[in-house]
Amino acid sequence: MTTTKTMLVAFVLTLFFVISSVHCSDGTSGYGITEATKRCFTPAPCTRGLFYCQTFCSSLSAVLIGVCESGICCCILNQ
Repeated sequence: MTTTKTMLVAFVLTLFFVISSVHCSDGTSGYGITEATKRCFTPAPCTRGLFYCQTFCSSLSAVLIGVCESGICCCILNQ
């Protein structure tokens, strides 16, 4: 009886250890579901020129690139 309880406890602890050590990826293959790669703002940053639009986008995040499209500043995710 004692051996059975010991084996059961050892099995459960081993199972918990194995489950906790498994690393799962939350990424998806292909394009998948990702955050928006482009966000456009009011034309105010582009009225000062492309450099100001780029500065505006990089101030939001270091991975964004600013582009003026039809006078509207769009921040694009740098991939």
